[in-house]
Amino acid sequence: MKIAVTGATGFIGSHLVRHFARQGHSIIATSRMPHPPAELTNLAEHIPWDITQPPTSIPEVDVLIHAAASVEFSGQRSIMYQANVEGTKNVLMWGQKAKQWIFVSSSSVYPTTTRGEVKVESLAGTVMPGTYYGITKLAAEKIVHELAGDRAVTILRPHAVYGPGDRHLLPSLLRSIRGGKMMMVGDGSNVFSITHIGNFCEAISAAISMPTPGVRTYNIADATPLPLEHIIQHIFDDLQVKVRFRHLPYWLATIMGTVSEQGMKMGRHKPILLTRDLATRLSHQWIVSITSAQRELGYQPTLTLDDGSPDIARWVQSLGGIDRLKESNGQHSWLGDVTTY
Repeated sequence: MKIAVTGATGFIGSHLVRHFARQGHSIIATSRMPHPPAELTNLAEHIPWDITQPPTSIPEVDVLIHAAASVEFSGQRSIMYQANVEGTKNVLMWGQKAKQWIFVSSSSVYPTTTRGEVKVESLAGTVMPGTYYGITKLAAEKIVHELAGDRAVTILRPHAVYGPGDRHLLPSLLRSIRGGKMMMVGDGSNVFSITHIGNFCEAISAAISMPTPGVRTYNIADATPLPLEHIIQHIFDDLQVKVRFRHLPYWLATIMGTVSEQGMKMGRHKPILLTRDLATRLSHQWIVSITSAQRELGYQPTLTLDDGSPDIARWVQSLGGIDRLKESNGQHSWLGDVTTY
């Protein structure tokens, strides 16, 4: 089978290239990188392409997996819109010959509330998402529906994807440590869904194996949600990072988030670590239901944090340690020894 993967130098895209190349599929991979690493080009035909620009060719592929996105939550809105909305239009034009489309969306399309309701697929769009990232991903999902035609189309919404090669969640956690202390909103007992990158790769394999025409949407996560402080402590323990948690009341975190957002509006361009939306997310339950994926896709997540956390530690060690990870922040996800799932 010939599979096209966008965002091939990103965290999810790089794992997808490895995953399907290992299964013997022919891969066409895109990224903005003009000279990608040999680890990528040894596995796939690489096409340098900024998806905010219209495609100059239409490849012959069986399956299109669109994983490229701008995920900078405090980044410029125009950049995020161009990548996530206009970019999706361009990618679907590029992949118009594919009989199947897989769109990597996000659970950020769901509203952020203090009620802690379980996120089921139908909840998206009932209330506007709390982040501009979520708004653009929801808009991109609408475009996928509009252009699907008679193809088999699957929209997948993972939450908090983790594993070796992660250039967003882990660096963000490490940046939150100040003087050996980490401020946590709430008491840390709130339960979170997280998604092992290996489970996510298997979910996409399951979607490809069901080429029935129509658009279907599924949440994807690990089998068991976990308390947030337990998740972070587990990862830090495997990284041998000593940290003491300090718990910040939710009411105070919302005030701090408001101040940070106002500073951003006034021209402060440094990334902000806390927003009102993030304060709510980090102090309340965020569970996505995977019942539909289990029932209709046959999705069976077997990997857990106990599998992923040691792999993250081995990957960081292969980079040269925590400091080297911080130095490489923003670079591609083919750096270091990444486990193939």
